[in-house]
Amino acid sequence: METTETGADVVERHWPYDGPHDPDTLADALQAAAALLRYACNASQRPAAVGLAPEGYRTLGELQDIAERLPQLLGQLGQWGTQTAADGSLRHDEYRGESAERSSAAAVADARHAAELLRTSAEQHAEALIEDVRAARGELAHLYHDEE
Repeated sequence: METTETGADVVERHWPYDGPHDPDTLADALQAAAALLRYACNASQRPAAVGLAPEGYRTLGELQDIAERLPQLLGQLGQWGTQTAADGSLRHDEYRGESAERSSAAAVADARHAAELLRTSAEQHAEALIEDVRAARGELAHLYHDEE
């Protein structure tokens, strides 16, 4: 019996859940995710690619799954920003040649601000996106097409 490889299989082969995890594999995974979203944006321009209501329901389910993972990713990146701000070796490139204290203070301020922006996105914007996608999907839950 022939089995078809799913998109999830491809991802697991290239980026196993348990790693390795490093800056390159993380950046590569996000690059792949962006490319897949680009594909989905292009495909969804065509109603036939989305299909009928039941297929649209499935598509929105997959989109909901993506949206539900965003708060965790954004929150973890916000936590990374906070940890980065605490690194005493952090400097700001716009303050090269100035005192280490001034360069460090600017870098810490920017890292903290980035962390706060990511946490706010996780807590507010991503949660609103999840709710909207979930509600849209719910609207499709009982729809079908009459075959007559």
